[in-house]
Amino acid sequence: MEEKEMRNVIEAALFMSSRPLALPELGKLIGVAAPGFVEKQLRSLQDSYAQLNGAIEIADEDGKFYMRVRQEYTPYVKSFAQAAEISPHAKE
Repeated sequence: MEEKEMRNVIEAALFMSSRPLALPELGKLIGVAAPGFVEKQLRSLQDSYAQLNGAIEIADEDGKFYMRVRQEYTPYVKSFAQAAEISPHAKE
């Protein structure tokens, strides 16, 4: 798997997950056991989102990562969120 595809798999996992994901979990998905390499791929993806300066960001908490709407956009879209469909982190 090429690095671009690895980042795409990580992005897809973060998008679909209802909970934050740790580096070992993401490493299993892309077939890499080295947490430093996985973190490098994740940080690259995180930087890409930051450079876009869009409404979505990749956040981390206690070594676990998740996607969420940037806080400044939450008031506009929170009425669309339903508890059964979206994680608490995504609603933040």
